[in-house]
Amino acid sequence: MDYDKPGHPSLTLAEMSLIQRTLERVKPCQRRLVRYGLLGSDMDHIVLFFAVGPHRGTHPFYTTNQVYFPDRGYSIATPDNGQVAQLKRDGIQWDIDHEPCPSPAG
Repeated sequence: MDYDKPGHPSLTLAEMSLIQRTLERVKPCQRRLVRYGLLGSDMDHIVLFFAVGPHRGTHPFYTTNQVYFPDRGYSIATPDNGQVAQLKRDGIQWDIDHEPCPSPAG
């Protein structure tokens, strides 16, 4: 996660702390898949997610019925597909459990 590299937006201590806590929670093999984006007119809302291919949406961590589109930079609410209660209960663990580890060659 290159949030401290030149050319990247400055993050607050709270945002950096959230990234670190998230990296500690995901499986070691999933860490290289964790990404972040900044939302809002002032880019003041951080969203964390597992990487996806172009033009695909992903479930932002710590949310229930949201889909985030990294290449477009926005998220949308989705209807309850029957998993909202479980997402509330499980939090980020739902995402961890539903994201396979990448293959060693990938």
